[in-house]
Amino acid sequence: MEAWQLIKPDVGRRQKNILDAMLEDRYHMDFTAMEIAMKLRIPRDSVSPRLAELRKKGLIIVEKVRPCRVTGYRAQAWRPAPEVWLQ
Repeated sequence: MEAWQLIKPDVGRRQKNILDAMLEDRYHMDFTAMEIAMKLRIPRDSVSPRLAELRKKGLIIVEKVRPCRVTGYRAQAWRPAPEVWLQ
């Protein structure tokens, strides 16, 4: 995770929390905004803007659209970008 360690200072606290949550759960390869919100115990509307910011920085990508494991509704599922994930 050496590259991720170098990137961390350039992201905000909430962005870091979201990325850390994604990286620590190797069982689930992608996450919807609601899944991240439930995992971090924060409102979904606090997660969605951070996902857009992380995407703009190239740190996460949309993996696919699939049913959310929390709501059952179809939603974008995000995952860390390969540069972050594979480090």
